[in-house]
Amino acid sequence: MKPTITPLSKPLVPPKYYYDYLSWAVTLKILLNRLKPQAENVIAEEQAGFRPERSTTEQIFNLRILCKKYLQHQQDLFHVFVDFTKAFYKVWHAALWATMRHFNINANLIRMIQNLYDKATSAVYLNNSIGDWFGTTVGVRQGCVLSPTLFNIFLERIMTDALNDHEGTVSIGGRKITYLHYADGIDGLAGREEELADLVERIDKTSTAFGMPINAEKTKLMTNNTNGISTDIRVNGEKLDYVNSFKYLGAIIADEGSKPEILARSAQTTAALAKLKTI
Repeated sequence: MKPTITPLSKPLVPPKYYYDYLSWAVTLKILLNRLKPQAENVIAEEQAGFRPERSTTEQIFNLRILCKKYLQHQQDLFHVFVDFTKAFYKVWHAALWATMRHFNINANLIRMIQNLYDKATSAVYLNNSIGDWFGTTVGVRQGCVLSPTLFNIFLERIMTDALNDHEGTVSIGGRKITYLHYADGIDGLAGREEELADLVERIDKTSTAFGMPINAEKTKLMTNNTNGISTDIRVNGEKLDYVNSFKYLGAIIADEGSKPEILARSAQTTAALAKLKTI
């Protein structure tokens, strides 16, 4: 087998740089292949984002099963759907390297990835001119194959530290579940209001310390309890909104189970059929 490589022209990229792009792509892929197995050993099962043989469908299914169980047993289940402010742009590099060392990622691998970040510079292209070049100390690199895994490692440290001694009461199949998440989409779970308030406070305090604050405006609370939530839960002084349903990973999660999702899918199907022309 003799593969050939055909350069594809890109705007503003001289052909002489094609080889550099190719060599960087190969290097990053090698680093990723070494990083992923080590990351899999430290990332919790609750995280389904950017992982082999995991999907949003699986995570939605897990959440639906949990909600259904608590509805059937008439037990309270409280949710906090956490949204971080520009999560991928807020990964603090110094804390990321410390986190990788904390999780015993190979030291040489950490050093190689850190060198890539330390030597990287950026510039703003505006009005046909390029501004001054500058380095960055936060954010994973957009479009880089390493970024999703690095983000997962960083967020794992935040959640691990936040919930280190947290006593959760939500369980299924004999296993306690404090949260489910896909990438930065977190659904924190609690069986009591005070437990939910403690969960929010812990995540807020730890994520802020790591430079990734919660977006209070987009973070929502929900429960299957018909009385709603009476506790005043705040982030940075801003009261979190209570909702009856929330679109999580593209699916509607509601306080009354899957009925709203069925109605929403039915409406989408009807709308799609209405757009079809008569054959």
